[in-house]
Parts: sequence; C-alpha cells; structure tokens
Amino acid sequence: MSEDGVLPEYLPPLIKISYDMGRYYYMAHENHVKLM
Repeated sequence: MSEDGVLPEYLPPLIKISYDMGRYYYMAHENHVKLM
C-alpha cells in the first residue's frame, strides 16, 4: 500500500469503494484498539 493511500484512477469504482470502506474500517479498528 502506498503511504498516502491513493489508488490509481483506472480501477473500477466498486473496487475503490470496497478499498475505501475496508481502509476506514481498519483505521476505526486501530483507533478502537488504541483507546482500550
């Protein structure tokens, strides 16, 4: 994964949406772990 998390523009929108949602879930999970 690139550091800025930017995906190439030519990827299908569905893949980009799935990637963005997965990344958001992962960051939320990481934050939750840090808070515990």
